This record gives sequence, structure tokens and C-alpha cells, in this order.
Amino acid sequence: MEIARFYLEIRREDLAKGYASAAWKFIKPIAREAFPEDLLYLLAPDDLATGGSLSDLVVAMGNALVTQDNLKGLLTNIIASLSQMTGSERSAIFIKDSESEDIKMVASRNLFYENVMDEEFRTSFDTIQAMFRNGNSCISEFEFSDSELIDTRKAIFVPLMLKDRIVGVYYQDGRLFSLDSTPERNNILSALASQVALAIDRARAYDEIAKLNRRLIEENLYYIDEKEEFRPFKEIIGSSQGIKDVQRLVRKVAPTRSAALIQGETGVGKELIARAIHRESPRKNQAFIRVNCAALPDSLIDSELFGHEKGAFTGAVKAKAGRFELAHQGTIFLDEVSELPLPTQSRLLRVLQEKEFQRVGGTKILNSDFRLITATNKDLKKEVAAGRFREDLFYRLNVYPIVVPPLRERREDIPLLAAHFFRLFSSQSNKPCSGIKVSEMEQLKAYSWPGNIRELSNVIERAVISDAKHRFADLTASSRTKEPWDSADGSLNYKDFERKLIFEALRKCSGVVGGKGGAAELLGMKRTTLIHHMKKLGIKVQHQAI
Repeated sequence: MEIARFYLEIRREDLAKGYASAAWKFIKPIAREAFPEDLLYLLAPDDLATGGSLSDLVVAMGNALVTQDNLKGLLTNIIASLSQMTGSERSAIFIKDSESEDIKMVASRNLFYENVMDEEFRTSFDTIQAMFRNGNSCISEFEFSDSELIDTRKAIFVPLMLKDRIVGVYYQDGRLFSLDSTPERNNILSALASQVALAIDRARAYDEIAKLNRRLIEENLYYIDEKEEFRPFKEIIGSSQGIKDVQRLVRKVAPTRSAALIQGETGVGKELIARAIHRESPRKNQAFIRVNCAALPDSLIDSELFGHEKGAFTGAVKAKAGRFELAHQGTIFLDEVSELPLPTQSRLLRVLQEKEFQRVGGTKILNSDFRLITATNKDLKKEVAAGRFREDLFYRLNVYPIVVPPLRERREDIPLLAAHFFRLFSSQSNKPCSGIKVSEMEQLKAYSWPGNIRELSNVIERAVISDAKHRFADLTASSRTKEPWDSADGSLNYKDFERKLIFEALRKCSGVVGGKGGAAELLGMKRTTLIHHMKKLGIKVQHQAI
């Protein structure tokens, strides 16, 4: 400015205009009123116009509103644009917290949290609070002293209105000059403020949606699509290496005529494996005959397997075809084959060798072209060593062994299985499939599952029916940390576990075996099956209600 005056004195007005213009560009954004009046005539009319930068501001504001979706980034860009227009030294946007209802500064320029907490800012903050409380839609302003520089600041408060609701307050102040608060400029500020309020409302909704998405991700509802790569054999669900190995073995043995022996704990799905072998075999359009050897009484098992003639025994009022006869050109599946008594094992061995048999009480030789699949939850080699299973029959059955791993050894399959059962039982119960939270899924994955997939199915079905808030509360920490069949030395002892389970059921039912409220109903099995297991384990009760 002094150089401009020097050139005026030597009558070099062209150079004076250049220096005056340079000074104006510097001082205009921060202290417009401080520019000397005697030099104003050197400036171009466009430079002096108060709305000269309005178009630039509108462009800048438009960029701020459309390029930011998160609230903090949006408001930071807005403040930068508005400060260029008003020339304020400090500015900030205050909004009300959606959860706590506290007023907080969410974006600022040269105004820090410590300044807001200072006593000098108390009057300004009270004004901001009053605007939120009263819903004041008018621009307010006042002056206050700055104790640090003994100067006066002028503050302007612009409410950010969305229709008749205040969503925020834009604060600005400056010293050494008076902020231009003409009616024209206030109208511009009000118009821009309404756009800012709309942008804040949109960004806040975006943040709420993002927060909800994060919450859903944390809860992580397991709506898992059962993709075809997980379901090559329909009911066989899983993606673990253990189940993939089983599927590979099924593919290899299915097209052949070879006998298959499926081994695994109770409830792992041995019957599903057997059905998968049958479906993938050339016999898939023929009968699949299932026999639960553990459920048949010793006196009737030969009749069930091989059939009987009329009058062969008391109650045989007519001839009956056996299961092997019904399985002609199809598949017969002997579940729990280790439970067959030794005499029946001998007859079975002949059937396997000759493919022929006789009905009980009959003399006619019958032939059957069947495919044999057997399953057991016991170690047949140990059964052979103990003399409870014929060695020659074992080698006949063990042509192609398939071992199904227990659920605790393939925990990565639990989410897929749980999601499948949830959809299934929700559909059967006509209830919406609510899904499983991450915390619940971790609970399911941490449990040891002594009953394997059958137990998981029961737990999910119970959860669907009960629809309780804590659906898996019965899966206690104690049951997760120790397998129920573990002995003190760490060896597996299934018989001890089975014996304890039956004793506990009998105790709860006061010795009642069958009928409503009996031990068989409590254990979820037939009375005859329970009696068979009790005989095998040497368990006797004085009172056996039917």
C-alpha cells in the first residue's frame, strides 16, 4: 500500500494500481475493512463487489456436498468453503449428538476443543445452546473481548435449519475488522445454511446406515448360501477337508459292486453316506433297504433279514420276505452291524459268499443280487479281538472302509450345518429364519458335540421352537471343555458313557423303561432298543413298565 502511494506521488498510476491490487488480494479475505479508503479508487469495480466470489463459493460448496458421504469430511469441506466467503478467522459447526443429546463441535477451522472449554467462549457456547433449545432460525451476532490480545471479536451464529428443525449451528468470529453482515450477505448465508443442513442430515443418515452395517457385521447373521460345491451329494453338508475326503471316497466306490464299511461315532451321518453311495451307483433307481441291527431283538433278527415261512414260529401267520430278498438289484444297508449276534453273523457270512439264503423255517434256496453297505460306531478290530465279532465276516465287510470324522474334528462345517438346520426347521415351523449371531455361532463351534450332527440338529430345532433370547444357554462351558466319554487317563470309553447315560435316564424315570415318561422316551429311542442296550451292558431293573 505504501509503494502504491509512492507511485501515485511520481504519477505512475499504472504501477500504483498493480501494487494496490496486490495488497487488496492479500487483505480482502482477512481484514477487508482495514484497506485504506484513499486507495479504493485504484481497484477494479469487480474486485470491490461484495458478491464477487459468490460463484466460486457456490462451486466450492457444491463440491463439498457431493464428494463427501461421511459427516466429518463433509463438514470440514463446508467450513473451508464458507470461510473463504466470510473472511472469518475462526469457524466451527456444532451439532447435537444423536445418542447423548450433547452439543459437540464436529468440524472447525482455527478453533480447538480447548478454546471451546475456555471461559472466554462461555457466552458464545451459551448462545449456541440457546439456539438449539429454542429452535431459533435467525442469524445472531455479538461482540466480545479477547483477553489475550485485548481486542474485540465479532461473532456470527448461523442456524442450520432443515424445514422448521435446527440440525446445527455454524459459528464464525474475527477481530480487527467487522464481518460483513449486510441483509444481502445474511440471505446468502441462510440459503447456504439450508443446503448445509440438508447435507448434514443426509450424511448423518449415511453414518447411521454405516453404523448399522457394522453392527450387523459384528453380529454377522449366518445367512449362508449352500453352494453346489459344498453339496455334491445333497444331504452331505460341509467344506472341511475331512468331509471332502469322505466325498472323494464316495465318488470312487459308488460305481462299483464292492461292499463298503462306514465307520464313525453315533450321529455323524453314516446313513447319509450310505444313501449317497446308493444314489451315485448304477442301482440308484432300485430299492434302498435300511436295517438298524441294534433295534432288532435277537429272536427276530434272522426273520427280519432273511424272512420266514408261515408257521416258522409263534406269530408267523403268513410267509414274509426278508430284507435281503427285498434288496434284490438294489442296496441293503446294515446300520450298527456290530450289534448282530454271532449266529446271525454266521448266516450273513454265507449270504455274502454265496448270494443265497433260506427263510427261517423254509427249505427253498433264495438268491438276491444286492449291494451291501454296513456301518458301525465301534472299532470292529477290537470287537474281533474280544470275540464278539467274526474275523472272517469283518474282512468281508471291510472291503472299502470310509471313516466319517466326528463334528468336533470338522468345526468349520458347523456354520453350514447350523444354517441348513435353521432354514429347515424354520420352514417346517412356519417361522422366519432369524439367523445366528457370531457370538452364538462361536458358542456352537466351541461345544464338543458328543452327539455330533444329530445333537446339533436337535439343538437348532429346539432353538427354533423356543425362540428364546439366549437360545444355546444349555451348551455350558463344562460340557465344552471335556468330552463326555473321556476317561480319567484320557482314553476313549464309549461303554462307560453309554452305561452312565442309561443309568441317569433310569434314575430320572424311577426305573420306568418304556411308555410315556419312561427312560426310552427320555433318551429318544424305542423301548426294545433300550432293552437291547441294557442287556448288552448288563443293566437290570426290578421294574420295567411298558
